[in-house]
Amino acid sequence: MRRIFTLLSFLLLPLLGMSQLRVVEGSFKEIPGFVDMSEKTDDNNKPFAVVIIKTLNINEQERAKLRFSSDAMSYVEVEYRVGEVWLYVSYYASFLKIKHPDLSSAPDFYLPFDMQPRHGYELVLEKYNVAPAPDAQTINYLIVRCDQPDASICIDGSFVGMKEGSKALGVGEKHSWQIDCGLYHSESGEVTITEGEPVTVERNLRPAYGFLKVTSSPENGATVFINNNKVGTTPYTSERLQSGSYNVRVMKEMFSLSEKSFLVKDNETTVANMVLNPNFATLSLNTDPASDIFIDGELVAKGQWNGRLSSGTHLVEARKPSHRNSSLKVNLSNGENKTLTIPNPEPIYSMLDINSQPMGAKILIDGEDFGTTPRVIKNILVGEHTLSLVKQGCAKLEKTFTLKEKEMLSLNEKLESGKIITVTTDKEGDEIYVDGTFAGQSPLSIDLSFGSHDIKSVRDKKSDEKRIEVKKDGGVSSVSLYLRAETAANYVRNGITFVTANASVSNYGTPSFGVTFGKVKKVGWFVSATTNFNFQKAELVTEYGLIDGSFPGYQQGSRRNARLSLLGGVVVKLYGPLCFRAGAGYGSNTTLWTTLGGQTVKFSTESFSGIEATLGMQLNIKGLTVSLDMLTTNFKTLEAKIGVGVCFKNKR
Repeated sequence: MRRIFTLLSFLLLPLLGMSQLRVVEGSFKEIPGFVDMSEKTDDNNKPFAVVIIKTLNINEQERAKLRFSSDAMSYVEVEYRVGEVWLYVSYYASFLKIKHPDLSSAPDFYLPFDMQPRHGYELVLEKYNVAPAPDAQTINYLIVRCDQPDASICIDGSFVGMKEGSKALGVGEKHSWQIDCGLYHSESGEVTITEGEPVTVERNLRPAYGFLKVTSSPENGATVFINNNKVGTTPYTSERLQSGSYNVRVMKEMFSLSEKSFLVKDNETTVANMVLNPNFATLSLNTDPASDIFIDGELVAKGQWNGRLSSGTHLVEARKPSHRNSSLKVNLSNGENKTLTIPNPEPIYSMLDINSQPMGAKILIDGEDFGTTPRVIKNILVGEHTLSLVKQGCAKLEKTFTLKEKEMLSLNEKLESGKIITVTTDKEGDEIYVDGTFAGQSPLSIDLSFGSHDIKSVRDKKSDEKRIEVKKDGGVSSVSLYLRAETAANYVRNGITFVTANASVSNYGTPSFGVTFGKVKKVGWFVSATTNFNFQKAELVTEYGLIDGSFPGYQQGSRRNARLSLLGGVVVKLYGPLCFRAGAGYGSNTTLWTTLGGQTVKFSTESFSGIEATLGMQLNIKGLTVSLDMLTTNFKTLEAKIGVGVCFKNKR
């Protein structure tokens, strides 16, 4: 019996000490930002998932003999690379089989979660020796722990855990340990196992990182690049950076590029003060307050302008209708401050010879009184003007005419007889307005031309208004008005209702569409809603395009905006058909990108939501409404909105 036991021990001892394979527990994880660009597909023409096998204690010859398979319906393609093995696996696989002709096979490894096509995953495969179990009284535990949760713990070169790990070892033996963690200095050493309490090694890891603070002078707001990666604008403070040398570059419009290298030290903040040299001059321009200022053919201001221009020669002009342009050429050097006065544009005059039948009609040109007909009028600016001829007993004549330089225009107009209308109210002295112009006090006799006229009476806060039709034969000869108090509701009642379809475009270049509805007489209201119909939700949020500290890559041309605006406000009638309107509400403008992996990312630095404010003008003419508004979200964006629609009178 003793011989048989001895023989069995001799045969089993090599087996107990042979090398085995195993997957390190907890090592399977997705690689952030990994996107497979190989375009490899399985036998179903579906994209692969990529599993990168990292190995411990396995040399190149042993690694080349590793064999892999998966579910019966899954397809596996293997690439042996230096230090690792890449598996292209059908993404619906549920487990991996790992075999080796010279080593015992690892147990089937069941994937802890579903893989995604073209995504990358990491798995650590370890070779270890199975030694005969020693007597329980001759072993003790070695425990190694540290203060960082992402640190990996190894004992005798074998991974044993994250942050802390342990291993049963023979008493009296000397063993090595090592702690590794990104952005921290590695720690290692040897220890002899003793009896009694477990042998414990504890370490607080020393930071191997620092911070970089970038400023620019004489101005902040410059774009910052660190090692050619865009990270923000000055003043900028980085996240943790691995200790070492970094190239810093800052750029700002109208300034020269500034570039310099800086050393980041352990647990310190390195201040990078970047000096920007100006590539511009500062120019101040003054001219006639009513004249437009142009620089190199582009309109920049009216009457006065101050700003920056690149060095070199520029043409500055003052322009005014019916005047000759005045201009100057100015040479500018970098850093120069210069003030110039552009001569006022010179007026261009012409002459007008005007007569009427019958004579003695009052002449009004652009509303200015020039006496009565006949008359020759000198020093009238060239261009288009409005002429009005008014004479008692005749219909008012209105027409436009155009004067040209060095020409005298002759006009001989025949005035048609009008009709005298008597306007009375229930109180003498009430103000009477005809077609929006004050005509006198009640009772009032007034000559009106043939056609439609608006007659209105006003007394304090009371008013009444009628529309009459003056005809050559018969028709209206007198108008009686009765005044009533105006309440707040009357400012909208009996006015108009308007509906417009809107189109708008923001400084992001994305068009939106919507509708506006409202009512107005003197004061009214409106509500408005616009959107670009992009309601896609973001899966990730980023500030400068970085995800988990790295730039994942974005699909070219995938940038888009999600826009929504909900507004309400007031409409105030200014003069005739012209109205002013202002409002507020809620708005959002979200910038979205798509990564090469198909994820939708929200850029928070270019996305705004909150208070939506608007100012605009509205014109209501003969059943047509046209509007133009400017909108802003949190005063971070600018959007122009135009509306076209219909308007109709409210019923009394």
